Amino acid sequence: MAGAFLETPRFPDDLAVWAKSGVGWSNQVVTVKSGREVRNQVWTYPKARFDIANALRLVAIQGEGAAAYNIALVRNWIITMQGQYSGFRFKDATDFKDEAAGTFVAQPDGVLTVFQMAKSYTMGAVTQLRQIQKPVSATVAVFDNGSPVSPTVDYTTGKVTFGSPPTSGHTLTWTGQFDIPVRFALDMLDWALDQGGLYVIQTIPLVEIRI
Repeated sequence: MAGAFLETPRFPDDLAVWAKSGVGWSNQVVTVKSGREVRNQVWTYPKARFDIANALRLVAIQGEGAAAYNIALVRNWIITMQGQYSGFRFKDATDFKDEAAGTFVAQPDGVLTVFQMAKSYTMGAVTQLRQIQKPVSATVAVFDNGSPVSPTVDYTTGKVTFGSPPTSGHTLTWTGQFDIPVRFALDMLDWALDQGGLYVIQTIPLVEIRI
């Protein structure tokens, strides 16, 4: 059974901005006797990972009051999210806008009325899509061949619904902001103060989840 998901509030931006982050893939790589490799891609779309431990190491910068606030806030999130069980919104400070790359997983074929938001990433002749599952409320605008249109945007799934199928061969795009749906990658968090007054903690990992 899938866990619960908290749509609001979003994880605090003032802590999220300190996160180490990365987006990547899951691949299987096997080296055969000849030394050549067989590489198989497991995921269709990339997923992000974050580590927010840096947000708890700021006592020297922000003062003891702020550090205590950080610890209490993260503690409260882990308890209310029941560790790894529940998901929540997280702003990736390195990637939260369309950047003129807002697209959809599928384009109009004269039949489809529901389209999944995506963002394209291009290097040379290669383009990869990333599903956008948590657009930010009231920030999204949708365009059909460059003209603004007004479909229904589901801000909990990133699905856009038209009353009738858009014209086959047209190109749908979008602009706006988005969050990443994540969960904690641990069920319990241990920390302690060292002699220098810094909170000692190795990692507070978060992983992107599929909705």
